[in-house]
Amino acid sequence: MSILIVTNWLNVSSLSYIEPIEFSTLFRLLLRQICILLLLLCLFSNIGNAFQGNEGYDTEMELFNQYYEQKNLTARKEFVVQFFEVAKDSGGIYLPMAHYLAAHHLRVFSKNDSALYHFKKGYEMMPNYDFDLLKGRLMIIGAALYTNTGNSVEALRLLNEIDLKKLSQFEKLGVHWERYRIASLKLDYQDMETFLKELIDNGVGNVVSFRRRLVGVLIELGKLEEAGQYVDDLMVDLANKTPKEVGTKDYIAVHYAATLYFIRTKEFDKAISLMDSGIKYINVFPKKEVKVNFWSRYLELLDAIAVNEKVSVTKRPSVEVTAILAKIEEALPLANAPTQEFGMNILIDHFKLINDWESAFTYSKKLIDLKEERFYNDIAKVYELEKQLLERDAEIEKNKQELAQQELDESRDIQFLLIGLVTALTIIGFLIYLNLRNSKMRGARLAEKNALINEQKDRIENLNELQKQFFINVSHEFRTPLTLVLGNLGSLLNGRFGKLNPGQNNALSQAKENSMRLLNLVREMLNLSKLESGNEQLAVREVALLEKVRSIISLFDSLLEQKGLQVHYDYPETLDKLFLDEVKVETIFYNLIANAIKFSTPNTVIEIGLTEEFDSQCISIKNTGEGIPQKDLHKVFDKFYRAGSGQTEGSGVGLTLAKELVLLHGGKIEIDSKQYEWTAVSVKFLKGSEHFKPEDFDQSIEQEMERIPVGVHKILVVEDNLEMGAYIESVLSKSFKITRANNGMEALSILGQASLDLIVTDYMMPGMSGEKFYKELRQLPDYKSTPVVFLTARTMESDKQRLLRLGVSDYILKPFAESELLAVVSNLLVLKEERNEASASKVNIDDQFTDRLKLLVLDNISNQDLSPAFLSDQLSISERSMFRKVKEATGFTPLAYVKEIRLQEARRLLETGSFNSISEVAFLVGFENMSHFSSSFKKRFGKPATDFK
Repeated sequence: MSILIVTNWLNVSSLSYIEPIEFSTLFRLLLRQICILLLLLCLFSNIGNAFQGNEGYDTEMELFNQYYEQKNLTARKEFVVQFFEVAKDSGGIYLPMAHYLAAHHLRVFSKNDSALYHFKKGYEMMPNYDFDLLKGRLMIIGAALYTNTGNSVEALRLLNEIDLKKLSQFEKLGVHWERYRIASLKLDYQDMETFLKELIDNGVGNVVSFRRRLVGVLIELGKLEEAGQYVDDLMVDLANKTPKEVGTKDYIAVHYAATLYFIRTKEFDKAISLMDSGIKYINVFPKKEVKVNFWSRYLELLDAIAVNEKVSVTKRPSVEVTAILAKIEEALPLANAPTQEFGMNILIDHFKLINDWESAFTYSKKLIDLKEERFYNDIAKVYELEKQLLERDAEIEKNKQELAQQELDESRDIQFLLIGLVTALTIIGFLIYLNLRNSKMRGARLAEKNALINEQKDRIENLNELQKQFFINVSHEFRTPLTLVLGNLGSLLNGRFGKLNPGQNNALSQAKENSMRLLNLVREMLNLSKLESGNEQLAVREVALLEKVRSIISLFDSLLEQKGLQVHYDYPETLDKLFLDEVKVETIFYNLIANAIKFSTPNTVIEIGLTEEFDSQCISIKNTGEGIPQKDLHKVFDKFYRAGSGQTEGSGVGLTLAKELVLLHGGKIEIDSKQYEWTAVSVKFLKGSEHFKPEDFDQSIEQEMERIPVGVHKILVVEDNLEMGAYIESVLSKSFKITRANNGMEALSILGQASLDLIVTDYMMPGMSGEKFYKELRQLPDYKSTPVVFLTARTMESDKQRLLRLGVSDYILKPFAESELLAVVSNLLVLKEERNEASASKVNIDDQFTDRLKLLVLDNISNQDLSPAFLSDQLSISERSMFRKVKEATGFTPLAYVKEIRLQEARRLLETGSFNSISEVAFLVGFENMSHFSSSFKKRFGKPATDFK
């Protein structure tokens, strides 16, 4: 392309300096260079969009239709102005559309000259497309404007160009109506009849108005019989329609149009009735033309009755002639000129009839003056029009002379312009070349920078991953020495190595307390690391949020009492259950409630509020205390942040962990505070389960509960805390019959009244502790083997060992998940049923058999092939006898019993915290498959092995 431009430039340059160039040759060269320029611009810019024709037409038509949706004329005017701005920017077909809107709008205000200007501009701009809807509408508007200004010839020309086949019924109505108006101006009754009948046949628009006009036309043509058919239709319209449906003006006009027919047919009674019925409408209608037409018709009726004395008239008109004359004379001066002529002719005929020649002469003179005034006005308009035409001709002649001079000047400079244009094109081509080359170079440099940024991003991500993994490994390494330290500190405090003096006891107690705090921090950090790495998995199920929070608060009863704090609840009567991971929700609210108690001023109130919205539940925890400065509120969820001077106890991890767990549920957590007064934390969870993935749901409890018949087993719940007792009952009552006792003494009294399958009891209770209650229970013959589950908030290893030495069936640490409680209870009931079935066989068992069996399994627990054959060989009995004895003693088959011992030992090892990984524990207790171990462990204990670390 550049070579072509340069070649052309050389050709033109050589011609211009060697020999004179003829004008026609020069002009062809100029056109050639302009075409090249246009091609270049189209290639390297976006001006090609200007040649897209009708692109965007539908969108603009939608904007055009919005004009008719505006509330009033002022709003429509503003809309037209805005549309013009859009049309100027868009160009193309939008400008004629804007001129059409302006012409339509100005016509409403009777500004015919301005409207005609916009019609002409729009019509000139219309592209040479085939006929379309917009062009048809524009031509109809033009015909209406020409009709209004008396130019019926031009109006007819436009109407004849319109193709009716391509118009809707509404637009066809407009065409017929304009043709009728033109015919009425020329008093061409034949054409008026034709076009009115077409309007009526179309059935679109105000058909009543068309009928009453057609009646007048047919009467003028002498077609009384045909006019009578349309009068009958008008009578039906008056009977069935209201003025609002027809239009008050046309409703009144029907009366005097039909009356003219009855006058011609001398049906005066019908005419009087019709005119009298129209009086109530004419009295409230303001338009003077209608009043003149109505009362003039009434006067014409009375005159006709007077002339036709032989015709029998039974009705008497309700208005006297004198009153009618007064009404006509009152309205006449304010009516338009055609209506004034009609009224004056009626008055002249009336006064002639009654021989009042003076009044007839007076109105004849007024009529002549009116016609002369209209004639002179028309002459003035013609004169003004001729004057404008002469001025326009002079302007055109002047413009022609200026144009000729301009063409002469341009012809002299055209060679210089051509040289300049070619030079400019060459420069543009060179600049485009430079721009393309620079763009390629910039693209290459940008690609290099992007590659470098991506490389740095990958390195940073790898470093972050290595940092997280290093942190997790170090945290794991901390746990083993911490466990050993705690074990040795416990041995020293228990007096295993001799009695301690008070100073030593105090120092070791502080060391143990701080070691426990460090161990808890390590656990929290490990949980947080799993969350940040995206490895944390949800196990959601339906949870009653309020009951869960109540159960967590009950764990702090002693601390609340110690600080003199009260808890106040505010919640609606009914609350929906939410889909939540119960274990993780416990972690969230344990941290939040612990913080609220820790930072509360003694002897104040902690407010727990729960509100329910359309798609969520929000729970807030508000305490009175020192509060947090406003400038620090955005930091409270940051890792290791602690409010105030940093002297506050705590790791600074609890709130961070709580926030991450809330976000994992798709929820939201916020904090607000007023320093030295209060702090409030709110947590919002979504209702429903649509925001969770299929793998987020916990199916273990449902599978486990399928083994237990609903509503058969009876369970006693012994709990002194009413809220905790209510929560346990709400969890278990779905599948079991529940009996409640508030303490150990009350529970013992219930035992004699009912047969129970299982007992759930708290460990710490006033009066009779859970331990004492358990010992009393085992003295009762009927409850020696009844499964007992202990609930305890004491997490020390010595406390766990104490419970196991008592011989309890199982224990659950507070806070606990609903799934954990259900799993433990259902497993113990299944085990009890299996034992009962086995006892029916009445096999005599050595008392030491169970102990020997358990020791044998524990000694060989790492052996993955711990088979019935191996057990029977070690116990020196046959496999068949061993199967019966194991089933009788434990309720398990030999393989199921081995699996139970493996899982119990795995739980014990995990709770010591002495192992770096769960897979290590699984291998030690004889599980080869890690996934099998994980699913079996969660099924047995109600929560995953990771929660016991």
